[in-house]
Amino acid sequence: MWHAAAFLLFRFLWGRVLLLTVVALGVGVFFMLRRPAPTRIATGPAYDLLFGVHTFNPDVQTNVVISPYVFQDTLYLQIEKLPAHQGTVSTGVTLYCYHSKTGIAESLLLPSSSDLQQVEGPQQLVFAATRHLTLDTNDTSPDGYSLAEPNWVNVDPFSNVVGNIALFALSGKFEQLKKREQAPRLVRGTQSIVMKSERPILRSEGDDAFLLGWIVPAGPASARSKR
Repeated sequence: MWHAAAFLLFRFLWGRVLLLTVVALGVGVFFMLRRPAPTRIATGPAYDLLFGVHTFNPDVQTNVVISPYVFQDTLYLQIEKLPAHQGTVSTGVTLYCYHSKTGIAESLLLPSSSDLQQVEGPQQLVFAATRHLTLDTNDTSPDGYSLAEPNWVNVDPFSNVVGNIALFALSGKFEQLKKREQAPRLVRGTQSIVMKSERPILRSEGDDAFLLGWIVPAGPASARSKR
């Protein structure tokens, strides 16, 4: 008799376990189906960028001025030789192509001043290295990035100590010393990406970067991304 009672109790408890298991699975599946699909997180810029840097070097004296500009999605160089009475200048320009996949800015080779000594009067040349590219000159890329000034960051501890000794001698105070980064950044919202390069992009505080164009698929770039 007690065997039959135990069997009935076992069947009852087993049935309850199965019912609770099925209910738990059903509730789990219901909430999994209701949960929104995970949002894809962007890992960085999707577009390459052409930009230039206005440079200043007092050790360089030249009478040839190169000014890059974009017209109808194409990069041109305006080349001008200064008249003799205007003397020489210590300013110049360097062009870079930022590769979004690697995060590296590559310096582009410009005609040297010695190659341009025969220039007479302003000349406009298509920059051959980018002839095949389509450029979008909007300040913001199609995926929302923009070119930004470099940050100011803390100097290393040793330089900070040495600098503060001189600072205290001059002003009687101490402070955390900072230096300007040697590369511009790409920013979107709170995201900020410093550009990498083989050599410093900004070698002095007088250097500044300017945007020329985002490299986009062939077509009417300006019409596609203007807001």
